[in-house]
Amino acid sequence: MTLKPYPLTPEREKELIDQIAKRVVDHHMETPAILFLESFKPLSFVAGQFGRVYLGPLTPLLGSWSEEGLALLQKKENVDRLLRRIEELSVKT
Repeated sequence: MTLKPYPLTPEREKELIDQIAKRVVDHHMETPAILFLESFKPLSFVAGQFGRVYLGPLTPLLGSWSEEGLALLQKKENVDRLLRRIEELSVKT
């Protein structure tokens, strides 16, 4: 059984990817983030489903970002886009 996906527009996906990548680069966490995302990528859908189940009770505390973040990272192509964006921003700094 899979949970109903949270709807994200392509514009919102790009906005979230930019926000996450900028935060990672601002905190100089590029290497750990890339390592984590590369190892997380093969299990992104399953991890997203588990996150929605186990973080479900915390959703009211975390706000809509928790749903959006999990929906974003459930797609492997978004994980790839996030990795590319982190690498682009880290080269600029």
